[in-house]
Amino acid sequence: MMKHEVTYCKALAIMLMVLGHSCGDGMLYVTQTIYMFHMPLFFFLSGFCFKEKYLTLTGTFVFRRFKGIWWPYVKWSLIFLFCHNLFVSIHFYGADCGAQSNDGLYYAPEYLVRIFDILFDMSGHEQLLGGYWFMHALLWGALIAYMIIYFSNRIKARYPVTYGYFIDVVCVGVLLGLMMFTNEYMRCYVGVLFPRTLMAAIFFFLGRLFSTYGVRKFRWWQSVLAFSLVIYGGFHWRLEPANYFYQGQTLQIPLYICTALLGIWVMYSLPWTLVKEESMFSKVINYIGNNTLTILTWHFVCFKLVAFVIIRIYHLPEYYLTMFPVISEYSDKGWWVAYFLIGVTLPLLSLLLINRLCQSIGNRKWMMGK
Repeated sequence: MMKHEVTYCKALAIMLMVLGHSCGDGMLYVTQTIYMFHMPLFFFLSGFCFKEKYLTLTGTFVFRRFKGIWWPYVKWSLIFLFCHNLFVSIHFYGADCGAQSNDGLYYAPEYLVRIFDILFDMSGHEQLLGGYWFMHALLWGALIAYMIIYFSNRIKARYPVTYGYFIDVVCVGVLLGLMMFTNEYMRCYVGVLFPRTLMAAIFFFLGRLFSTYGVRKFRWWQSVLAFSLVIYGGFHWRLEPANYFYQGQTLQIPLYICTALLGIWVMYSLPWTLVKEESMFSKVINYIGNNTLTILTWHFVCFKLVAFVIIRIYHLPEYYLTMFPVISEYSDKGWWVAYFLIGVTLPLLSLLLINRLCQSIGNRKWMMGK
């Protein structure tokens, strides 16, 4: 898989995420299938892009992870935190938004607690940043996977190459066992060893294996069979990746991991080579894939604009605006299309406009200085 193909896969993954959030209860067959693999795909792609040079540059790897994940998480979480009371006043949030007060507003003590959680625990972010659980899982999952990769490579160096595959299988097995054990017997907070964090580590590690061994892509009929199993699994052993624990679903975990990998493999096997790199379609997909964080951050806010239009058209009560993430009743009637299109395009168009504006201002300053 080439670099631009990874970007295409990232674009597909973020669009699937927005689509999953756009669909209401009437499209369970869509959301159940999407949730079988779309977030694991992000973890997998992160591992796929792992560079071997970081095995001798541990400090650099950790620094880049914190800079690329922890810092954006903190920056946007704090911005949205301080906008919370504004969001309540314009009915983006209702009284049931998770605030300790009965009116849904934050007061000084709660601000302090949430600031502490954001800075040191990567938790406590706003409802409109609901997808930010992914960043906590990705950061710590990547660091856990890095330790596994580091020590497994040292073990491989001491033994014949023929044991390489066996060691890789053992590593995945250890991570999977920890994920199942934590889920079944440890209901309390155990550092960063949440099942979802271990899930991120598993798929990060698997992504690195696909890259290292050059795993071949599925043929079209294999993709059809694999994706059929993904659809079936969505109705029988789906997990909710965002959950801290998967209570009562211990035996579903290995089934979910295997099926999610099949779904990822299908995405990995799509005929991306048919996309001409200089075409407009390629440029659009590249732009989406290179700005997934922007979509992750702003798509729920953009959903509110669609909800506002629905309220005006159908003369609904104002409290409908507080419904999260969408007004399901109307999403099921076809408004999911508007939610999806606005959720993907508006954040990117806003980013493009801001970048153009900043570039224009910068050029003017440079010319005036000249």
